[in-house]
Amino acid sequence: MGRRGRGRGRRRRRGRGPGRGRRPGADEACTPVELALAARPARIIALVDQSSSMSAALIWDPGHSRWQEAAAGVEHLANEAASRGFELGLDGFPDGSLDYFEDCHDECCADPACMMSQYARCTALSIRCDRNCTVDLPPIIPLAEADVSGPQMIDYMSLAYLPGIYTHTPLVEQLGYYLEDRSAEMPGFYAGDGRSFLVLITDGEDSCFDTSETPDIPAIVAELARLASALVDTRGIRLVPIGIGENTGNMADELDAIAAHGGTGYTSFFPVDQDGQLEAVLSVIAESFTSCVFDADPPDGIADPETVRIELGGVEQAFDPGCADGWRWAADSTPEAPRIELCGAACQAVKGGQVELSGRSGC
Repeated sequence: MGRRGRGRGRRRRRGRGPGRGRRPGADEACTPVELALAARPARIIALVDQSSSMSAALIWDPGHSRWQEAAAGVEHLANEAASRGFELGLDGFPDGSLDYFEDCHDECCADPACMMSQYARCTALSIRCDRNCTVDLPPIIPLAEADVSGPQMIDYMSLAYLPGIYTHTPLVEQLGYYLEDRSAEMPGFYAGDGRSFLVLITDGEDSCFDTSETPDIPAIVAELARLASALVDTRGIRLVPIGIGENTGNMADELDAIAAHGGTGYTSFFPVDQDGQLEAVLSVIAESFTSCVFDADPPDGIADPETVRIELGGVEQAFDPGCADGWRWAADSTPEAPRIELCGAACQAVKGGQVELSGRSGC
């Protein structure tokens, strides 16, 4: 999905510059051609913690749970992604079918006080519901254009029997799942072009990799750092972690390791510990994922690159091969597949949204 619009071309001579050249007779019989400028969309899988601790109340809003906060964040992300033309999907950890989570849901067993009065029944349920650290299923909502997948994600997050009970936090296992080659299941997400992202939303440290009484936290941190680096280097998948509630201790160390090696330029995780912060964080993340490279799709090709005009909000942008501002031809642009790159303030304006981008060639 791209940003498209009509531009107003102006006939104007320019001097020669790198990557541009006027062919003889270019001004004669000029026929303007509108360019369809299509952004390269980011692909995002929201990776949401489904551990039982996500049902706990928020410190800053005891009337709402961490899961409800995550649900509000997912809805905000869906709207942001749709407005920017992103592809979006949803995964949860640990995972399980809807039937599994519904069958394992029990209001009394989820309440520590009530559970003691139904100890035998709740113990039997915990034995039967044994996917507490399991991550072997594909994404819950497959990657698709956000205006398609977004409503499905919102519906999923509103299910009354989520998050699960008797569920833990398999952070290491979940990153390991994505490190496996799953290009057959998710070809777009594994394209290896740096446009695929995992946005991790969690409230706790890993509780599955080392289940001893005294987990080796430095080893867990090192493993998460290794997995994040490998995802970037091997699969071209980048990561951004968000922590709800606690922003110090083991969870902070683990999420910081993911952030620092996640390939996005962020060196620490995003903490969420006040009202409205998760939505604000997701807006910042979505803006950072917005590309400033656009495929230029003319009906009959660009006969003369010198005649291309790019406008932003109705204002013609200067051609700048140094990419300080304005636009230039992208590094991987070819005559067969022309691509433009917006630079400086022009790029930031597009990332901020609500601005019309248009292009025209021929005059």
